[in-house]
Amino acid sequence: MMFGKNTILADLRLLGPMPKAGAATELELQVRLCKILGIAFAFSLMGLSGLGSLIALTLGLRAIYIIKRHQGRVGGVLLAWWCIIVGALGILSGPATIIQNFWKYL
Repeated sequence: MMFGKNTILADLRLLGPMPKAGAATELELQVRLCKILGIAFAFSLMGLSGLGSLIALTLGLRAIYIIKRHQGRVGGVLLAWWCIIVGALGILSGPATIIQNFWKYL
């Protein structure tokens, strides 16, 4: 059962193991990848500096790894790259934002 209680709970563990290359259907892989990328996209929009950027970057890299591991049978490369780029920009701009806010309140 694809949308059973155990499957949904397993999908919430985003860093858990994904099915092996031949163990799951393309639809199951795509659904799980879409859930990961949806959460990564939401975190990438939450704010450029902070924990959301780190989560977006990590999940974007994980999505690229999954897509490459399954030889391109699942889509989502552009959204994964969006999360990687925006997450990296957020991480790089984080210290500057913190310093700017620190000096503003002195």
